[in-house]
Amino acid sequence: MSNTQLDTVKAELSPLKECAVLLDINIGGISTNRVHTLATKELSETKGNDGREAKVVFRLVAREATARVTAAAATIRAFLKAHTLPYVDTHYRVCGIEQVDFVEREIRKLTVEYDAASDELATKITGYQQDQKHRLGALAPDPKSYLTPDDIRARFQVRINRQEIPEGGGDWRFNTSDPKLESVLRRIRQEEAQKHASAEAQVSDAVFDVVRELLDEVSGKLRRYEVSEVDDGKGGTKIKKEKSWKSKLPAKVHELAARLPVLNVQNDPRVEAIIEKVAKLSDSLKDSSDEDLRQDEGQRLTVADKADEILDELAGYGS
Repeated sequence: MSNTQLDTVKAELSPLKECAVLLDINIGGISTNRVHTLATKELSETKGNDGREAKVVFRLVAREATARVTAAAATIRAFLKAHTLPYVDTHYRVCGIEQVDFVEREIRKLTVEYDAASDELATKITGYQQDQKHRLGALAPDPKSYLTPDDIRARFQVRINRQEIPEGGGDWRFNTSDPKLESVLRRIRQEEAQKHASAEAQVSDAVFDVVRELLDEVSGKLRRYEVSEVDDGKGGTKIKKEKSWKSKLPAKVHELAARLPVLNVQNDPRVEAIIEKVAKLSDSLKDSSDEDLRQDEGQRLTVADKADEILDELAGYGS
């Protein structure tokens, strides 16, 4: 498809504002390598081997402390990635209007585990800090720098805010008539107008990038897989599998086929064409397991060829 044809297709797409909304999802908390406010700076300024060892101990304890809440946050982010699209270079996510109620409802369900993990961390934070102090000894930070249970509960929260996609040319976050800020606001509005125009053009490209990322993985892993016979050291032979894969490739393709339709928020015919091809690829794998693919070189290459056909079609799309 030529650039002129691409421009024509994009010009005919449903306006993003009419078919999608922005979700501002704030997953609160602090970095997983710190459970207080000042010790990172203090330890980084400590010299010598003791300082390096202290930082290692410090991070290990902090990771142990935050493991559950970190996992809960990762689950929420993974759900968002699967059901929404990025909005240019912001933390906002684009969600189809028909899907937004479902997405918000599911995030609230996932937030139950996140809240429980946060409460557990707040309840046990004093014990974690005592363990850290014991293991760090003289290198332990000032006790006043540690977060309190109330600090933890205040910081570890999930907030959801739904808002309309802004009209091109306006900043949707604030407004003022202060003449001293007028030039600054004018520049911000210009930047937001450019950002909005970019979002309109790139939302479908983001879908193509999702497809490309997975099919690159599928094709690459299937083609690199090798099976050979090697000496077992006992006078016999054994099968050696090289460059195998651990992830469930057919399951990933099925999941992609299921989620693509909800990501086509602008009803882009290019995306529809890719959805049909991915659905066919998924259907061809409905009776196949990862072990089936490992055992059958012909099937591996057939699936890889189908993935490559879709990748070839995507060559002119996305980033």
